[in-house]
Amino acid sequence: MREPNSSPVAYVEGNEVADGFPGLVPVRDSKVPDGPCLVIAAPAWTAFVAHAAHPTASSVG
Repeated sequence: MREPNSSPVAYVEGNEVADGFPGLVPVRDSKVPDGPCLVIAAPAWTAFVAHAAHPTASSVG
């Protein structure tokens, strides 16, 4: 995963989340830097993070 213009990368539980990709959130395993990258639409990432921070019984499948 290449970060444009040396953008910062956040490390979350062994994963790297890159910044600087408008509308997208690239995520990869920090233990496999040359491995695949999962690219998630920013609104979906925001919803995922919100749910992970505050899950509710009504939102569980």
